This record gives sequence, C-alpha cells and structure tokens, in this order.
Amino acid sequence: MPYQCAHCGNTHDELPRYFMWNAPETDRGRVIDVEEDSKSMCHAADNQFFVHCEIELPLAETEGDPLGCICWVEVSQSDYQRLLHFRENEDSTPDYADWVEGKLANPVQGVAHSYGTRVKFEVIKGDPTPYIKWVAPGTAVAAILASGVSMDFWHDVAAGRLRP
Repeated sequence: MPYQCAHCGNTHDELPRYFMWNAPETDRGRVIDVEEDSKSMCHAADNQFFVHCEIELPLAETEGDPLGCICWVEVSQSDYQRLLHFRENEDSTPDYADWVEGKLANPVQGVAHSYGTRVKFEVIKGDPTPYIKWVAPGTAVAAILASGVSMDFWHDVAAGRLRP
C-alpha cells in the first residue's frame, strides 16, 4: 500500500528490506569472474571461493524486522569443499556443527570500510543462504550492528544515496 514518506515527502509503494549483491567483487568494486557450483556458492579460477550469506542490520528507532544485506563471503578452499559436500548430501549428513569463517567480498550497503570485514556464518540445513552470526570487533560493521540503523539510513540505502 502506498504511503507518504515522512523522511522525504515522496509517496512510496514500499521500501525494500533486502539488498543483494549478485556477484563477489574486488576491493575496488570490480565484479570477479566466477563459476557457480550452486545457487549460493561459486569459485574463481584463481582459487577464491565464495558463499552467499545474509547479514541482518537491526532497526534502532522502531520495531520490525531487520534489513537484510545479502552478500558474498570469501572462505578457504577447505571450508568451501566441506560446505559443498554438506549441501550436496544434506539429507544424509549430520547438522553442520561449526561456524564458517571468511571475509566480506562485497561491502555492506551504506557502511563505509565494510569490504573485507572478517565474519563467521552459521550453516543450516535447507537454508542455502547462511546468516552471519559474528563480525570482527572494532569494525564499522560491528559498530552498526551494535547501534542499529535508523529509518533515515534505510530510506537512503533504498534510494541509492548511501554507498559503501
């Protein structure tokens, strides 16, 4: 249902809650040429391995679901192979016990200096997009997760005014 935005005065149908990166990037924003191994896993020819993950940005000023940033995380080759095997055999494999560590291969939309932040994510059966559960302390991403994001932040990211 359309509504009049108190932030900008314009009428919006709805502000998106999820912001997705379709491919991993270099630290300069160049898309990395990859080969998909599954919907949410890919690798590059130069032995880089990526998993599509989601990080949730809590809202600070209001109740409601968090914003979701769906980005790529670079992981080690051994973790990638282990996760690929798990995904191919989920029905006959025990739950994934450990969090997987990596670093962001996309920036978090609207968060400067977020590219390359060390993270850990949880792998759950049946959910191809793992949730990031740990972010390196002292980083811009950790700070925004602790403080939450404002409605103004959300609006500016949705309007494309906030870039990393």
